[in-house]
This record gives sequence, structure tokens and C-alpha cells, in this order.
Amino acid sequence: MLKQFLPKRDIFFTLFQKLVEKNHLGSENLVKLLEDLKNAKHHVQQISIIEKEGDNITRHIFDELHKTFVTPFDREDIHRLATQLDDVLDQINRAARRILLYEMTDLPDEILTLGNLVIQSTQLLNKAVSALEHPSKAKMVIHLCDSVHELEEQADRIISTSMSSLFSLESDFKSFLKMKEIYEGFQTVFKSCKNAAIVVKSIMLEYV
Repeated sequence: MLKQFLPKRDIFFTLFQKLVEKNHLGSENLVKLLEDLKNAKHHVQQISIIEKEGDNITRHIFDELHKTFVTPFDREDIHRLATQLDDVLDQINRAARRILLYEMTDLPDEILTLGNLVIQSTQLLNKAVSALEHPSKAKMVIHLCDSVHELEEQADRIISTSMSSLFSLESDFKSFLKMKEIYEGFQTVFKSCKNAAIVVKSIMLEYV
């Protein structure tokens, strides 16, 4: 009975690390999808499996939160971080499914550029979360989180320019709508990465 009142730092940081690793794996598989559209169904299935594994980790975090009296930082912050990290993988999965749904056989080069920016974003989040339990690394964590925000801004510029070109050049309204939805799906992925980075940064600033 006493165990539930003892600090369980390791379990939360271990689970958060597993979750960001799933996010990064999901982003890598998203790029595999973009590079191999003819096997889109297979790649989307792989992303879906990873997303379900991420959901299981998130539930594990919530279960531990319910059972643990003393946590490494505020319970609400743990809940927020788990929720935001889980959302990253959810949005990657949705973006991938949208490409499969629309049966895309060809995509603009900008989409692959965005996919690689997603990989960079999840890699930065991975590093930031890994360092979260070390107050001495606060400056590094803040820099990593700010870099995620910068990548989102870079992605927004690419999407805005691409959408403007699409609007002026695409004569097929159905094709226009498909691409619009795909770009917006990527925009949501970057927003979820930024939101997760905001939570990581706020936790580090609060507890250093």
C-alpha cells in the first residue's frame, strides 16, 4: 500500500520517452508513405499500428497518474504533456489516412519537404522530452522547443505558398480540394508538435 505514495519519477519519464519515440517512428513511416505511394495501404497500416501503440502508452501514463500520489511534477502537467504528445501521433495518422483515402498517386515535392520537417520536429521533441528530467539541461530544452516552433513557422510558409500556387494553377476543383485537405492535414501535424513543445517548455521553466 505504501508504494503508491512513494515518488515514481522513473516510470513517468520512461513512458514519456517511449511515447516520443513512437511519434518519431510515426513520422519516419509518414515519409516512407510519401516516397512510396504505390504501397500506401501498407505504410498507413504501419502508422496505424504505431498510433495504437502510442495510445496504449498514453493510457499507461494515465493509469500510473491515477495510482501515484507523489509525481515528478504537477499532475495536470503530466496529463497535458501525455495528451499533447499523443495528439502528435494521432495527427500523423490522420494525415497519412487522408492520402490513402484520396488515392493519391503523385504529390508535389513540397509535401515530401513537409514530411521531412515533421521528422525533424519529432526528433527535436524526442530530445527535449529526454532531457526534461534534468534541470541542468533547461537551456537546451528551451532551445529545442523554440526550434520546433520555428519549424512550424517554416512549414506554414511552405503551405501558404503552395496553397496560393494550387489555387491559381489547379483547374480541377476536385483535385484542388484533395490537395487542400492534405496540406491542412500537415498543418495540423505541425500545430500539434508546437503545442507539445509549448507544454514541455512550460514544465521545464516551472520546475527549474
